[in-house]
Amino acid sequence: MIYNNKITASTGGISICGGVAKNYGSVISYNVIDSFESSAGPTYGIVSAVQSQDAPLVINNYIKAVTDCIKNFLDENVMGNWCALNQATPVQENPAGA
Repeated sequence: MIYNNKITASTGGISICGGVAKNYGSVISYNVIDSFESSAGPTYGIVSAVQSQDAPLVINNYIKAVTDCIKNFLDENVMGNWCALNQATPVQENPAGA
């Protein structure tokens, strides 16, 4: 679980590298991902190297990024995150299936 962190980064926030065999309920949630170096934020917020059903759930994070807030996760694994690209107003994503 990656939970309740304040992450400041210039290029990337959270990166899940390599294949994911089984997540067993892993969750990335309630994190704030931003950057002091760029007012727009890091290049990406949360990214997975491999898109898989077994990837962690990405729930209720606040992310400012330049190109991608959340990348390479299946829609059903991503719910209720607040995302802002290039200094735009943050927008909350709809839960899967909404």
